[in-house]
Amino acid sequence: MSAEPTAVYRFYNVSADLLYVGVSNDPEGRWKAHQWGPDRMPWISEVARRTVEWATSRELALDAEERAIKTERPRYNGKHNYDD
Repeated sequence: MSAEPTAVYRFYNVSADLLYVGVSNDPEGRWKAHQWGPDRMPWISEVARRTVEWATSRELALDAEERAIKTERPRYNGKHNYDD
């Protein structure tokens, strides 16, 4: 198991609706990539608030991300965001 601290981040709109959940070891850099990178998503302009929670490893963060997507149902996540 990788011991690199990794963040689970969430993006919310002005109405506090959850838009997206992601994982990164550099959440600020990932935020900038979401805003300005080549894979910029059109919904990024809806983001009004961001939260970051740190896990002690990437594996734990990925598990937390999957659980969050399945239970919290963010509007713009595809992976894990469906009924099994």
